[in-house]
Amino acid sequence: MAITGGIIGLVLVAVILSARPTGVVGDFEPGLGSFVPGASMPTPAVDPMGPDGLFAAYRDLGRVFVAGGPATLSVSRADDLVLPSGRLIAADAFYLDSPPFLTPLSPGRLPVMLLEVSMPGSGRSVAAAMVRDGRSEPVTWKPAQVAGGSGIDPGKPFTYGVDSGTGSFAGAEISGLLTRRTESQVEAVFDRIQKGLQATEVATTVTLDPITGANVVAFASGFGDGAYASWFGFDAAGRPVALLTSFDLVESSR
Repeated sequence: MAITGGIIGLVLVAVILSARPTGVVGDFEPGLGSFVPGASMPTPAVDPMGPDGLFAAYRDLGRVFVAGGPATLSVSRADDLVLPSGRLIAADAFYLDSPPFLTPLSPGRLPVMLLEVSMPGSGRSVAAAMVRDGRSEPVTWKPAQVAGGSGIDPGKPFTYGVDSGTGSFAGAEISGLLTRRTESQVEAVFDRIQKGLQATEVATTVTLDPITGANVVAFASGFGDGAYASWFGFDAAGRPVALLTSFDLVESSR
């Protein structure tokens, strides 16, 4: 079984790598989207805000500093994330082979909220993305960990690499759904994600299984490529009620 699973994983990675569109970032036109880095784009903050501060920022909004300059926060809602089993991943939207997190959320439709920053001359950028589960509020945040995380520091959150200027949330079932598709079918999925982001310039959603509703919610990742961390938020009863990914824009000194 272990050998079979490894072969399937290698096949999936090969299909994704061959099907992923090249030049994704460069294909987007400058405008509201933040995934077109250029000479005028500031560099990400050296000391980005942690999950507690970012979650508070969703509520407080107002003015912040991004890359040493003033910026204004706002919140937008992407399409709901559908989790058939409650298990989920966070990954580059064009590399959906990340391992699932050990902590599940509730199965079903969960809202995805984007924390955006607006800067003069740079349009809007997504500073953080959050999946909310239930009405209770998170009071503590813990590093998100993935299955099979041997050698990973349990005190540090899982980070995923971005090479397309986009992040995403998806159900853990997505990897298996892509494995069962042909290369051309996988290409079609990524093409829909790319065209959706071109149209909205911030976020888009693609459903892969019309029966369960399993989907991918993709969004611009900060100023573009990098390695981005996630945390789970737990309520006063110790239940996981949120997953938050930071794109390292908002500085910790607000």
